[in-house]
Amino acid sequence: MTKEKAKPEKTEASGGSADSLPGLVAAAAWIIEDTGQTGADIDEIYSGIITKFPSYDPKAVKSTIRKIVPETINREVFTVEKTADGRYRRAK
Repeated sequence: MTKEKAKPEKTEASGGSADSLPGLVAAAAWIIEDTGQTGADIDEIYSGIITKFPSYDPKAVKSTIRKIVPETINREVFTVEKTADGRYRRAK
């Protein structure tokens, strides 16, 4: 018999990871895809998410967006490319 260590549960106060703020990856991906070829910058993604999830801590959302765009969206949803003016859009 082996003992398994219990993993601590993540909470919203644990730093705003994508796991503790459910729906952010999907919402950010939807905003990026909805903007088409013009793309969306981090501030546009942030304001769209804050509108959709007003109960989330704005600081946690801002730091989480910086982590999930583009790395998590590239890995889990679709390929994202950064335009010359710093906006993110779905790759062609």
